[in-house]
Amino acid sequence: MRQFFNQFNKDFKQTFFNPVFFMMAGLCCSIWGFVFPRKLFEFARVAGVSPFAQGGMGGGGYNIYETVFISHLSLTHLLLLFIVPIFTMRLISEEKKLRTFDLLLTAPITSTKIVLGKFLAAYAVVLVLVILSFLYPIITSWFAEFNITLLVSAYLSIALLMGVYTAIGLFSSSLSASVMLSVFLGIIFSVALHFVSLGGQLSNNPLYSSVMEYLSVSTHLDNFFRGNIVSSSVVFFFIVIGFFLFMTQRVIESSRWRSQ
Repeated sequence: MRQFFNQFNKDFKQTFFNPVFFMMAGLCCSIWGFVFPRKLFEFARVAGVSPFAQGGMGGGGYNIYETVFISHLSLTHLLLLFIVPIFTMRLISEEKKLRTFDLLLTAPITSTKIVLGKFLAAYAVVLVLVILSFLYPIITSWFAEFNITLLVSAYLSIALLMGVYTAIGLFSSSLSASVMLSVFLGIIFSVALHFVSLGGQLSNNPLYSSVMEYLSVSTHLDNFFRGNIVSSSVVFFFIVIGFFLFMTQRVIESSRWRSQ
């Protein structure tokens, strides 16, 4: 376990304290800080209420959730879709480029612990951005009433989806020594994940259609966005994360075998 924690600590520090993280965090906060207040004031104008009146956006907050918060969540998802591969590119690709990956392969640590350490380190950094995004809608609770359960449920889905993107980015990083190629592959694989289920709409086979529907990321996100934390949706995200972590482990194990 000591080797695992050392791996996690090293990768977390290298990712979190890297200038790239602060640049991306600053970019996200700038965009959120520009868009979110405007959405909020636009909603207040249309609703005919004062955005600073206590309870002024009440009524359970369902409209503000759909009009303002869902838009903010969509923007957060779009930004992190492109940013997560930037964080994960250095985990393996850069080590291959700097020739430190060969030293890692000869270290007394298993491929599984390498993968888990790197994944959890990158995921922890990504969750920092998710938490920063969460602060924007939660601050509105000072002057607006809304169903916080819906908001927490929606952000739980975003956190799980970011775990998927991190696992995909780590796998992409293991495929090449080119950091740019790993970023590109990470984005392509993440986007492709949203189109896996399209084939089910063209089939008359109910079994095939149901399987494709289960593989639809949108279906599982909708469950969380409606406040329904369905166990099958949680299992789906963990399965996808586990699959890409397993594929990364096999790539590293293959590299270790070839280096011997």
